[in-house]
Amino acid sequence: MRIRRAVVTMTVAALAAIGLSALASPAQAATPEYLFTVQAVKGSTSAGHAAKGEDERFTLTLQGVDPVTKFADRPFRSASVMSPAALVANWDAWFVGSAPNAVLTYTGAAGTAPNSIVVTLTRPRYDKVGRTLSFTATRTYRTLEPSQKGNGWNRPATPRAFTSASLFIDDAGSNATAGLVSQMQQALQPYVFSPNDMNTWSAAVQALSSILNVAWAQGTLVGATQSDAYTVVCAPTSDQILNGYMSCSVTMQLPGGTTYSTTLTQMMGTSG
Repeated sequence: MRIRRAVVTMTVAALAAIGLSALASPAQAATPEYLFTVQAVKGSTSAGHAAKGEDERFTLTLQGVDPVTKFADRPFRSASVMSPAALVANWDAWFVGSAPNAVLTYTGAAGTAPNSIVVTLTRPRYDKVGRTLSFTATRTYRTLEPSQKGNGWNRPATPRAFTSASLFIDDAGSNATAGLVSQMQQALQPYVFSPNDMNTWSAAVQALSSILNVAWAQGTLVGATQSDAYTVVCAPTSDQILNGYMSCSVTMQLPGGTTYSTTLTQMMGTSG
């Protein structure tokens, strides 16, 4: 009995120290990963600086950007278009913790074949008026694979100006759900040690729903209506109220017919 009581005491103390934790249940199916292509009339790069293991870091600017194509990796078969503004708005959620790699393919001098360079992208910005999308780009040092015995290959210089550009950005997806969970965790932080009552629960539901509604509007979640795209339930049990914490259950509908469920746990105050 003493051992059990000690374990309970340690568990509550650990939760109090953390303040906020996310207990994610496994998705009912694997979550899709998304890839993106961005087409532009022309573009440019600003002169950058060299870094170890990289060619250089620079600002990549794409002008005359068309809607972005977003498609799922196999085995999912879904594709859609989205605005460049939506790509920027979702960036931190989709690529949380790891900046994406991308291949920039472009046309240089007239009459020459398209060329390409590999970059890592951060800090996206979009100017709607000028239809200009820009990134901070770090070029990946690319070498000739000796076993392929390629002839006549030269590592291209970073282009300062180019036309007919295509930017292929690598996968995001499970990161998208992780990003949403992270946003919801942050949204619950203001309620730490708040009264564990109906007013707090309603406010928590509203805070979480606001984040998910934006994700639904931008295509990260799917459904004909908001209630089809996600559900949020914050209704602590008597045990949770007694022990000073609240659990919110969230279910999200992802492209490809995938349902993702998670539980967010927040330390609370007393019920009164």
